[in-house]
Amino acid sequence: MQNIPDGMKLNVGCGRFPCAGTDWINVDASEGVETFMGRLGGEYHFRRAAGHDMPFIEDGSVKLVYSSHLIEHYPRESAAGVYGASVLTLLAEWRRVLCEGGEVWIATPDLLEVANRVMSEPGHREDWLRILFGHQASEHDHHLWLYDRQQLGALLVDSGFWPCGQFSTFVCNPDGEGMDCAGGWCSDDWGEQCPFSLRIRARRRGDMAERQVTFDTATVPVDAEGRAFDPEGDNL
Repeated sequence: MQNIPDGMKLNVGCGRFPCAGTDWINVDASEGVETFMGRLGGEYHFRRAAGHDMPFIEDGSVKLVYSSHLIEHYPRESAAGVYGASVLTLLAEWRRVLCEGGEVWIATPDLLEVANRVMSEPGHREDWLRILFGHQASEHDHHLWLYDRQQLGALLVDSGFWPCGQFSTFVCNPDGEGMDCAGGWCSDDWGEQCPFSLRIRARRRGDMAERQVTFDTATVPVDAEGRAFDPEGDNL
């Protein structure tokens, strides 16, 4: 089970998977989620807002930004889509609120895993296509961009973060449920878990050496011992 850092934490795009405790703020733009949260007990704190625009959070005041299956709903670069902002704007806002050395924990569908399942499991192809494109049951339920591990690592580096590993399931609610809103699997009737989520941790840059190296199209930071982030390595 993953250890959760002390300090103020955000669960951005929480949906119906909020985190409990005085040090957690659950954030979601959906009116339906606001109604749902209003029925919960006082151990949950909620603010209705988009994850890319949280003016009620002060600069550098947050230790952890956790977000499960949200970034795929943002376009890669343009401000198209229901949120009117790109994933670059989203990550810039998370970097703003994080303290130096604070972390983002991102769960999102693994493009390569999902694409492989689409091709190799014809009996469940429609289920996997819903993971690929979103269920499309509402305006908020469309996937606009999916990532593999290398793409997401490069995006984080370009956005001012240092990818530093993966995170496992953690518990932060009275029901003892593990977090990752997709649960890492699809339909209950499949009889087995089918992991499809990337779960990447990244630290806000600022505690890194100034030296940098080039990896593909991304500018990659180097730590004090000269070790560069390798998206294909064991650190992710």
